[in-house]
Amino acid sequence: MKLLLVYSLRDVLTARRPLASLADIHIGLSYVSAYLKSRGHQTRLVVLGSETPKRSLAVLEEAVADFDPGCIACTAVSTQFPFIKMAASRLKQRWPGKFLLLGGVHASLAPEDALNSDFDAVCVGEGEAAAAELAECLDAGRSPRGLANIWVKVPDGSVEKNGARDFLASLETLPAPDREIWHPWVMARSKNHQVVLPSRGCPYNCSYCSNHALRKLAGGRYVRFRSPEGIVDEIRTLKERYPETTDVYLQSETIAVNAEWLNALADGLEALNGKLETKLSFTCNFRVARQFVNERVFGALARANVKTIEIGLESGSERIRCEVLRRHYRNSEFLQAVTLARRHGMQVNVYNMIGLPGESVAEHWETIEVNRMVCPNRSLTSIFFPYPGTNLFTLCQQKGWLTQNKTLTAERTRATLDLPDFRRAEIQRAYDWFEYRVYEGQRPWHFRLRKMLRNKAYSGAWSHAVFMRLLPLWRSLHRN
Repeated sequence: MKLLLVYSLRDVLTARRPLASLADIHIGLSYVSAYLKSRGHQTRLVVLGSETPKRSLAVLEEAVADFDPGCIACTAVSTQFPFIKMAASRLKQRWPGKFLLLGGVHASLAPEDALNSDFDAVCVGEGEAAAAELAECLDAGRSPRGLANIWVKVPDGSVEKNGARDFLASLETLPAPDREIWHPWVMARSKNHQVVLPSRGCPYNCSYCSNHALRKLAGGRYVRFRSPEGIVDEIRTLKERYPETTDVYLQSETIAVNAEWLNALADGLEALNGKLETKLSFTCNFRVARQFVNERVFGALARANVKTIEIGLESGSERIRCEVLRRHYRNSEFLQAVTLARRHGMQVNVYNMIGLPGESVAEHWETIEVNRMVCPNRSLTSIFFPYPGTNLFTLCQQKGWLTQNKTLTAERTRATLDLPDFRRAEIQRAYDWFEYRVYEGQRPWHFRLRKMLRNKAYSGAWSHAVFMRLLPLWRSLHRN
């Protein structure tokens, strides 16, 4: 059967080449495509930009007319759902016989919302096996009934809510992710950056993240690690398939949780690099916790040739970080992690959030000061966005802090909350000027001005669209 996979995002470079590199692909959708192909189905991908709906819908309709799929399977986070919902309505009007499926985080956490639209079914939970079984039913002309993880509309207007299958016990049973479907959507000569998924799930319960809700969707282990040998084999194959590859992002939320696994992975990556003429470098997330901030962990990362770590500080206020976000570590432990990373030759990128529930202006300045102490190589800064399904979304609703409830299109660059001690306009200004203040006295004025102008451009719909078109030039100026 033919399945058209649909992915949309806000940050697109152009309508025809929206992604900067293969590191920007949706790795989950790549696994779904690979699994479908392994079961004999055909897949094609279309990547859309939600801020240019007219152009994107034309691209989508062109793909449907050319490929003629039996099923159109979309994925969407909450902020993309309004656009994907509109796209589904457009498709249903033109091709009423096409079966429309929605998967992803929003479908899993708000399936009733998704089915109150033109979608015929939603996938609640992991999608590889569910999508394949659905495709097999449709291909055989059978009604897709009784499929675990699938909620489907039935002819009488009701919804069949099928139960969940356990989380996939072994990630080794999955075929390697399908990267080829992304080639038409990536800027030419931009295949030197790759992404690999070493694990699935996260053991932590951060209140702003959906992991605590997703964990409850099914039985079985939620946090699973791939074998170090399998990860190294995939990276070796990637290097053979894309000789221009220079660095790989290890997209794991829990890289240091299992010390034995991390050491085995480091040994494997070190051995792989020993056979390459030019070593691969790696980037990974690092969760600050007392048991991970030590020489043993950072020594293993260094052996693996990890050259960049990305740390979620989120807030420099220990009260906000512990009581609101449920991230229990002290600023001193964060500073120690940065020191260890740089001692081992690693760059440090820092994630920050502005306008967190209950945050005050004074606590925001604590975040600035902690960042100034480390002068991050990159500041990965966003405005807090309350995703439906998370604990903090519920809190914001209860407190009446949501000022833009009617739309979920703004995400992390436009202030959504209006807090008693941090008004919405103040949050927006704090975001615009964040890097300018963090790097004052540490980076040249033109660097800080460029960051401030970028943030301002990101926060507006029209200015953001213009900025994305000029991004290649922007990056050229950054390199210079």
